Amino acid sequence: MNAPECSQALCWSPDGTAVAAGGADTVRIWDIATGTVSRVLKGYRSAVYALAWSPDGARIASAGGSGRVRLVDAHTGKLDRSFTGHGTACWTIGWSPDGGRLAAGGRSGVLVLWDLATGRGPEIRVTYRSPGLRTWPGPRTVRGSRPATPRVRCTSGTPERERRSGPPPP
Repeated sequence: MNAPECSQALCWSPDGTAVAAGGADTVRIWDIATGTVSRVLKGYRSAVYALAWSPDGARIASAGGSGRVRLVDAHTGKLDRSFTGHGTACWTIGWSPDGGRLAAGGRSGVLVLWDLATGRGPEIRVTYRSPGLRTWPGPRTVRGSRPATPRVRCTSGTPERERRSGPPPP
């Protein structure tokens, strides 16, 4: 598979049959079996830095330089809705295991959580920039930060455990 532009974000479909690749202003959906692009999602105002496929495979969340988070239908590419909340670039995005919530973090040092049923949610301020975010089954989210301090949090935002792997913060 040869992408016509630099891919800045990648994510697998939940069933493993496709990969979404974000670039300068598009997201391309690659069919793994054929090695070809099956869909090109357009309408992005800036580079796409983060992608996450919903657990049910129905939607793809994206975030990027504009600070806007977009949800699109994974099959048609049609925009479902978009959110703002950072004001600066979003570097990372992740779904809750049940697909009911979305979290995004970025340059602003703010981790924003949205309840997708209402479109609203609490904002959690973090101390450091958050270049990485992952979820796993259960009520937890882990985010990476600078300086190298992974933090595990339950969904309420209360610290559950911290493990420092780098020097203490200044």
